[in-house]
Amino acid sequence: MEKLYNFKVINRYFKSGLGIYDRLKARLYLIKLLSEVAWKVNCIFVEFLSDHAYYLTRFQYFKKPVIVRCHRTELYEGWLTRRDRIEYAAKNCNLIICVSNFIRNRLIRLIPEVKSKSVVIYNSVDAKKIKPIKYYRARKTFVVGSLGRLIPIKGFEELILSVGELIAEGYNIVLKIGGDGPLMNKLKLLVKSMNLKKRNF
Repeated sequence: MEKLYNFKVINRYFKSGLGIYDRLKARLYLIKLLSEVAWKVNCIFVEFLSDHAYYLTRFQYFKKPVIVRCHRTELYEGWLTRRDRIEYAAKNCNLIICVSNFIRNRLIRLIPEVKSKSVVIYNSVDAKKIKPIKYYRARKTFVVGSLGRLIPIKGFEELILSVGELIAEGYNIVLKIGGDGPLMNKLKLLVKSMNLKKRNF
């Protein structure tokens, strides 16, 4: 990616919370972070429209453009506990990338002022490089991978059921799920109850 488009990415991550100590620690971290990299970067990209985006727009001493990606959680569960931060970040960042039209529409309903600076870019893969049908025909095996927190909203149960149906129809599919969470045992029991071979999951 960097070689293709001739740019450099500097990755940083910090954990934040709602307490006074957490807020102070986040401020100090951001001051240190921006002091180290601000002169090296042309813009700052934040993965979630939540705490990280809030701190970066609130304490943006170096006036770098902030681009934020908005997922579903920020406008539902996150909206209930961090509404002020989400709203502040949305109003003060430079661009909001929504993962779907549905999310953008909800964002605009909640914060109408951001309509002009919100766009939709779907999560996707490069179809020119990744050709699953060609791979399947060549190897007669279709590998499906999913990585994330094992919670209901991620749809892992539906994924297992769908893959199970395809296997029953005769497709040679291997499903690999990575992650941890409260659904771990339930998903294992689901695989067992469907009499699916262990190698398929």
